[in-house]
Amino acid sequence: MSTTRKLARFIAFVFSPLFVKGRWFIWVLLFLISMMMGNTITAMRMEIPSLEQVNRIAGKFVDTGKGYRKGILFGIGIVDAFGTTHKCNCEPLAYSNCLGRKPSAHTEILDQLDAEVIKKYTLQKAVVKWLDGREGEIWMYPNRSIYGSKNSCYQISSNSHVLLSFEQSVQNYAKAKSGIDTYLFWLIALSGLFAISIFVIIRINTYLKKVKNG
Repeated sequence: MSTTRKLARFIAFVFSPLFVKGRWFIWVLLFLISMMMGNTITAMRMEIPSLEQVNRIAGKFVDTGKGYRKGILFGIGIVDAFGTTHKCNCEPLAYSNCLGRKPSAHTEILDQLDAEVIKKYTLQKAVVKWLDGREGEIWMYPNRSIYGSKNSCYQISSNSHVLLSFEQSVQNYAKAKSGIDTYLFWLIALSGLFAISIFVIIRINTYLKKVKNG
């Protein structure tokens, strides 16, 4: 028997029990857990930049909310001088919508909106409607995300009104990086790795005994 076939038989013997008799469902479950902990994974992997490192994009805000999924994008982008639309989010946090804060944080904007507009839309959408078409600036930085946007928002401002500040963003992201969810993720990951390692060792030992006994 060739070395390749022997290696294939060895791998099949060791790992095939992980996928038979419905055990494949475990892998689906693990994938879903990783999806649910996407914000935590992003927070663990991301680098928080200094003020000098952020990418500052100036231009005109545009409503990108048509069909967007709440929690992935915050529904607003900014079009630069070259016509390119830039988007970011607050993914490392428990919420991804950077503008979905308490009404008190947007008092100046809400005072300029018609009461019917606020009543018709959520707070976030009402603010997006206000921003649409206005000149402003977004500060962003790559977040090494796995599933969502590849950039985190660090500051969003229109003229003199700052909707999201750099200092607050850094504070929130740093808190997310050291939060209890991070420790929970490592506990789950290391426990799973330990369990699989023990399983593989037992299967290898069984295979070697089987080969030795013919």
